[in-house]
Amino acid sequence: MGPRHLQDLLEHRVARSGDAVALRTKKSGRWSGESWREWRDASRALSLGLMAAGLDVGDRVLLVSSTREEWCICDFGILGAGGVTVPVYPAATAAQIGALLEDSGARRAFVETAAQLTELARCGPALRSLEGVVVIDPSASVDPIPRGDLPPIPVQRWLEALREGTALAGAAEPRALLDARLASLGPESLATIVYTSGTTGVPRGAMLTHGALLAEVEALLDAVPVGPDDEQLLFLPLAHILARVVMFACVAGGARTAFAEGMHRVIESFAEVRPTFFASVPRLFEKVFSVATENAGAEGAVKERLWRWAVGIGLSTSRVIQRGDSPSGLLAARRRYADKIALSKVRDRFGGRLRFAVSGGAPLSQELAEWFHAMGILVLEGYGLTEMCGCTHVNRLGAFRFGSVGLPLRGVETRIEKDGEILLRGPGLMRGFFGKPEASAEVIDADGWLHTGDVGRVDGDGFLSIVDRKKDLLVTAGGSNVAPQNLERLLCRSPWVLQAVVVGDRERYLVALVTLDMTTVRPWAADHRRGTDPSALSQDAELRALIQLDIDDVNRRLPRFEQVRKFAILERELSVAEGELTETLKPRRDRIREQHGSVIRKLYDA
Repeated sequence: MGPRHLQDLLEHRVARSGDAVALRTKKSGRWSGESWREWRDASRALSLGLMAAGLDVGDRVLLVSSTREEWCICDFGILGAGGVTVPVYPAATAAQIGALLEDSGARRAFVETAAQLTELARCGPALRSLEGVVVIDPSASVDPIPRGDLPPIPVQRWLEALREGTALAGAAEPRALLDARLASLGPESLATIVYTSGTTGVPRGAMLTHGALLAEVEALLDAVPVGPDDEQLLFLPLAHILARVVMFACVAGGARTAFAEGMHRVIESFAEVRPTFFASVPRLFEKVFSVATENAGAEGAVKERLWRWAVGIGLSTSRVIQRGDSPSGLLAARRRYADKIALSKVRDRFGGRLRFAVSGGAPLSQELAEWFHAMGILVLEGYGLTEMCGCTHVNRLGAFRFGSVGLPLRGVETRIEKDGEILLRGPGLMRGFFGKPEASAEVIDADGWLHTGDVGRVDGDGFLSIVDRKKDLLVTAGGSNVAPQNLERLLCRSPWVLQAVVVGDRERYLVALVTLDMTTVRPWAADHRRGTDPSALSQDAELRALIQLDIDDVNRRLPRFEQVRKFAILERELSVAEGELTETLKPRRDRIREQHGSVIRKLYDA
């Protein structure tokens, strides 16, 4: 019999390969491993501790942490106690934590750092439901959190919570209570409330059941199998549903997970871990492309010509493979040589063992997917929403189409409305938004179809392509519909551009706001005796001319109504802290137009 709930998933894995390494973390300069059994035992200890503290089935527990092994132990500890995990992004402010705390009514919280504990303590009236906090950082204070007239909230250290739970595991009665609690859980039990990133600025909590997530994991492994010989490098935030379902899939398939030391050292982590797969948002792929292209240009004219020749051979090979054929003859010989002198170096940046990568969370350009395929790296783009457990469509190892987000997972139905909106239905559908039945009814109709708000099309073979967000489509003064995401992806192909936002709704023409990619701009500035202040560089005429050349190149491939006529270089990056980006780095367009309204107006008034 298969797993009935997510804790069951971990128990099944322990029964199959309990002593094999499940999680790897770099500690004191060395990679150390945690077995499936050790993971399960630690999670059970936390479950026992939560139950002893009075956590009931269905009670919500806040989890505020970066991506690390303790996150996974906490998650399964909460789930095993019958609790409901409410993940929170690690950089969340007191206002953001407070909003989620108040909406979910969480009784317990796990936080990673002293800074997060401070933010939690500043949540004011939202703290009234909270009864206890566990902090992972051993150096953080464990002073109780004051709550005005209410009793202060006790704070406990992580290791102390584990010790207490482990002691409970040694007694028969607590173990029996835990077994009874687990037996009471089933597919319909609520597992997690995941708050959507809220491009509108109003996050809503999607209620996902154990059964929905189990169905998602089974379908995902059917589409993209991983097993005990695989290891992922994980650096995406586990507060995001994509990273979480990939983690659950690793448990089901027996694949190891290594935790990167952070985005600032992710390339070093790739070299040390040598993963067989990983999942990422498109920005990492864009960054690798920009750096590789820039490095090739910096090595002199001869090496740059060799690089361009090798990339051309790689692209020719990719096109043959995309047709379902194998390169042979002269092309195969050239490919081997191109690989030796150039292309393999890109693969080596990822450790040299990569079978595939997964891209999600935002659109990946077709050109970028083909470039990586030319390097010998297959990037499988997928699509999904939190409201459907994170993934509904994905390209396969043996069935992929660049520019699309792939075929539907098993059990997922897709329908395209007359206005192009994508409707989805399947076993991963959320129960609804927590405490918001009206909002739930707005997106899930009477026949169980989720109205995604995304515009797309399905080709004759069933591959789905995303055009844009329905509400993001621009309608110019001339009545032309423009999908800004596609344009923004093309603009970000420029090695000088980090971010791009296209504006032009009800205007005569399109304009763009761009930010500088300092990884490539900084060396250029040093070579040209410029300073490295982004504010000053945003006004540099020569740098502006270089960006204009790249925009001109994009415009040449587009009809006139889609061309970017003017652009402005912003003095700083768009950021989550300023409310301009969601936690998954999608633009909050209304906020961007509000923040940079004067800059936009000048582009039209000039």
